[in-house]
Amino acid sequence: MVMGQDDSDSETLREVFRSAAYNDIHIASKIANFTEMVEAASEERETFLFMTDPHLMGSGSAFTTAHQTTFKNYIGSMLNYYENAPLNLAICGGDWLNQKDTHEAACSKLTYVDQTMRTLFSPYLPVMGNHDTNYIGTTVDGVRSLNAQEAAEIMFHDEGAAYYRFVADNTAFYVLDTWTALTAGSTPTDQTDYYNDQTKWLAEQLLEHDDPHAVIVLHAYYRSDVQTGTKHTLAQYAAALANAYNQRTKRTVKKTTYNFANCKGMVHCFIAGHCHEDALVTSETIPVMLTTSMQSSNIPTFDLCLLDYGNGTLCTVRAGSGSDRVLPLKMDSEKFATVSVSAAGGRTFCSDSPLDFSKVPGLKAYIVIGVTDGDVQKVVLKQVVSVPGNTGVLIFADEGKYNIPMIEQSETDVSENKLVGTLVDKDVEPSVYVLLNENDSFGFYRTTSNFTVGAHTAYLDSSVSDIILPESGNVKTMSLDEMTPTSVSQIKSESGCHNNIVYDLNGMIMPYIGKGVKIVDGKKILER
Repeated sequence: MVMGQDDSDSETLREVFRSAAYNDIHIASKIANFTEMVEAASEERETFLFMTDPHLMGSGSAFTTAHQTTFKNYIGSMLNYYENAPLNLAICGGDWLNQKDTHEAACSKLTYVDQTMRTLFSPYLPVMGNHDTNYIGTTVDGVRSLNAQEAAEIMFHDEGAAYYRFVADNTAFYVLDTWTALTAGSTPTDQTDYYNDQTKWLAEQLLEHDDPHAVIVLHAYYRSDVQTGTKHTLAQYAAALANAYNQRTKRTVKKTTYNFANCKGMVHCFIAGHCHEDALVTSETIPVMLTTSMQSSNIPTFDLCLLDYGNGTLCTVRAGSGSDRVLPLKMDSEKFATVSVSAAGGRTFCSDSPLDFSKVPGLKAYIVIGVTDGDVQKVVLKQVVSVPGNTGVLIFADEGKYNIPMIEQSETDVSENKLVGTLVDKDVEPSVYVLLNENDSFGFYRTTSNFTVGAHTAYLDSSVSDIILPESGNVKTMSLDEMTPTSVSQIKSESGCHNNIVYDLNGMIMPYIGKGVKIVDGKKILER
């Protein structure tokens, strides 16, 4: 079987394909339109060419002269766009083959495709399609399908596997494999394990790299068509994981729980093919772009793509059959205030934007609402799930960094709050109360000299005359991140405790006397 010229000179090969390209009378206007879009876009952008489901390699082991001519015609057209438009990379969404190839013919065809595409387009990102493996886990006319190792050696030798991460100028592309057979006789359980392995890999990659901008590419998001709505198993796994990542929540994969609470990146969209139709949909809150076959209407069909992160869109210019499209990206509509909590387990905080604490696992926020009556006066804390901007709050959490979502507004009434927040370093007069870990007692202490309160923190003003807090002759001036470590774990509230039973922050019963933060009658208090 003749697989095309053996010319090793890349420029000569490019000229062969350029000259064989489909005569596209619209190429100049399409490129001009795309160039204008790119120039008007924000600096945070990515451009790439995407085509999928070419099915250009013949059927039943044949790759005739006519097949070769068609291959050069279509790929040559793609090359002319790629070389003359502002594009950073080329992606093929899979399905070069058709079906009923012998094993030897399938390997030979895919080897030719891989060598040609990597020579003509750089960088080139391949994606595994179902036809590229002669359908997963099955045989055709007694011929076994490709397995994962063979596919990696033929099409993914540079990447090392059929699922991988590629970092372009401003985007991390996560390419997943929805169709490779593990072995000739792989079972549904084997296949599910393979998808779980990929999902686990994706979770670990997102946690490790926390890319500001990420896109997931796979051959099949839907199994048949968009109208039916049946998602591919791996697409379901990946979408649920990406949704957890975007929402800063947890997700369990193969009995391992991944906590994305401290992540900042965003999976903006999925890109797929397989269905041979154009569609823009939203699934699991994440946009999905599906693109039709490269042979749609029997002319070379593909998209020039612009990811514009500044404007939150994926814009495409269509070469061939179909229309230009605009897909709103999943953007980080929730801006975050990043808060560091020391080993002491608590701190004060203040943001100029309203905050939502309900979406931050392991973190609780409180305002100070007053002081109890009696011989021993105690500061009473009230838990809040959100607060308006410029509100001082007291935060309890394990040591670490936390991303607190900023919101448009909060309906929480904080008129009782005695904490005074500051957005900048602020010099205050003596006798204000600041949060310190003094002599292993974590609480508010009155300053005895001029004191600088740090930016984005809070304090209790001395003008609040009904608050009586511990006095100390030698209170150190120290920032929160310099506090002496102490064991402050998740606070336990015992709703049934009596007035004469007091709990420390670890939930242990302790004497009623003594200063520090305690649990009394189900409320956290600070005794002097």
